[in-house]
Amino acid sequence: MKIKSRKVAVIGVGNVGSHVAFSLVTRGITDELILIDIKEDKVKSEMLDLKDSLANLNSNVTIKIQNYSELKDAEIVVIAAGPLPRFEQTRLDTLDDGIKIIDDIMPKILESGFSGIFLVITNPCDVITHYVLEKSGFPKSRVIGTGTSLDSARFRRITGDILGIDPKSVSGYSLGEHGDSQMIPWSHIYVGGKPFKQYIESKEELKNTDLDKILKDTSYAGWEVLLGKGATCFGIGTAASALIKSIFNNEYSVHPVSVFLDGEYELKNVCLSVPVILGNKGVEEIIELKLTEEEQKQLNRSAEVIKTYIGKINKKII
Repeated sequence: MKIKSRKVAVIGVGNVGSHVAFSLVTRGITDELILIDIKEDKVKSEMLDLKDSLANLNSNVTIKIQNYSELKDAEIVVIAAGPLPRFEQTRLDTLDDGIKIIDDIMPKILESGFSGIFLVITNPCDVITHYVLEKSGFPKSRVIGTGTSLDSARFRRITGDILGIDPKSVSGYSLGEHGDSQMIPWSHIYVGGKPFKQYIESKEELKNTDLDKILKDTSYAGWEVLLGKGATCFGIGTAASALIKSIFNNEYSVHPVSVFLDGEYELKNVCLSVPVILGNKGVEEIIELKLTEEEQKQLNRSAEVIKTYIGKINKKII
């Protein structure tokens, strides 16, 4: 009997891709890891560094580099290649570079015979996820962007700090764009099962909590890390590996990720982050929250921002 291994390829092993790889290895999520990057010395060094960690871990991982043919039997391809936004840029400003990268790597991925699940990290994540969906021709359930999975972790950390509780005890997500237009559906944020607004109203010291500031701090959190250390890596590394674990283990767990909407949330032909159930097939189900009228408007505005940049891609192609 042949036992199928859990095989992941990471394309782009800069600060983000290398930390995704490290998280996969140290958490024992993958059995085979393929690393691909335009910098030969960098990818070789990352492979050796990861291999040096294996003797001190509880699992073993086969690690190979620079071979697209290895993608044929991979279950997941992580696309993490792309430049970091420069100071005073937004993630959307990196679009041209992201498109060039996808145009370069997609033919090689498809030529390999890969038929698994795409996990897109490259920014602008929602727009690139949409482009990967179009270029690959894959079913929408098998093209996923990390989207606001990281923003949601940041939101829970910020909120947990304000409330003085474990971030894991804050239930809820940031939705929409992985960027400045993201929104928080406060009507679906809970603390220990209690609606967030009710919780803060019940405590005198929390009654003046500024919800707009929490949203602003959440959307800016990545910049705070970027400006301080030059890159974000630990947060996105663990966020991506958590999504991969959910897929491999067929967990049917809920995560906020960027997916193609076709009528859900009254939106069509756009990729943005909403809660979904992840399993072996990728997106098993999109969960539709009943948003307030104002929350729906905020999500619509976020969708329009993303659609504007999708339109810019289409104009260039034409």
